[in-house]
Amino acid sequence: METPPPIKIFPIFLDKRVVCEYNGWYTTLEYHEKARKTSLCRDEILKKQQEKVYDAIHQKLLARELTPGMKISERKMSAALGVSRTPLREAVQILQQEGVLERQEDGTILVRQSSEEEVVEVYEARLALEPFCTRRAARRATAESCLFLRECCRKEGALVEQMESGEIPAEDFACYRYLHTTEVETPFHQKIGEMAGNRLVAKIMSTLRLLSRSWVMIPVSEKTPEEIIANYRRIALEHERIFQAIEMRDEAAAYEAARFHVQNALDIVLSQIEKQPAESLEQKLSRIRRSLEAG
Repeated sequence: METPPPIKIFPIFLDKRVVCEYNGWYTTLEYHEKARKTSLCRDEILKKQQEKVYDAIHQKLLARELTPGMKISERKMSAALGVSRTPLREAVQILQQEGVLERQEDGTILVRQSSEEEVVEVYEARLALEPFCTRRAARRATAESCLFLRECCRKEGALVEQMESGEIPAEDFACYRYLHTTEVETPFHQKIGEMAGNRLVAKIMSTLRLLSRSWVMIPVSEKTPEEIIANYRRIALEHERIFQAIEMRDEAAAYEAARFHVQNALDIVLSQIEKQPAESLEQKLSRIRRSLEAG
């Protein structure tokens, strides 16, 4: 918030109230103080609403309810969240700057479609930052933070076991993905970022993780339930390995566990890119037509 200009007090009384000049306007000191407090209150409310919108869009992106190329209706979202257009537009602007959303010339807001090169760049950036953060987390770990990470791993293990036992049927795996993202994976890595004690790096890392999950421009081939379960089991084991290294305050092991985790994800992305056939002109035109019809 900008520093307000100084208030000039004049030795003039109007009905026993002090008159003052503020930012080129003359008013009573009593009115100025009331207006100042109202303004601060309004700014605080708008700030909270902006954060509410930002978090809501984040969750939808992480849960893949919003996917690349999908439109976001300002009117519908502001109504759904119970906020005005102003905080919504401010949150959208931040997400534009982060590279997640884009605004078309006609004002339409879209979830940004990334290129294969950008996806790889995001994972390479994660590969540089996440091991660094995890090593610092091991150095600064507390009993309380380790308890939080342990609980995340416990939840993750329970979810995988439910999938393996059939308690979560294959047709409900999308629900598992949402729970895994919102209840386990995101809190787990956010906590590690907090533990690292570098707010700037933690913020960048959070954005990179969001981009790597929301830029789902690479079609993933159909997988069997067994393959999906095996993939989540692998992720759970990697998270457990990261947690154990942090709990033991083993900085070298924590660094290596995080590097291995991100490298595995990057290798999967690279293998998916290699498997994707080049888009033909006919397919490209068909995709453009579908997009226009949807608009």
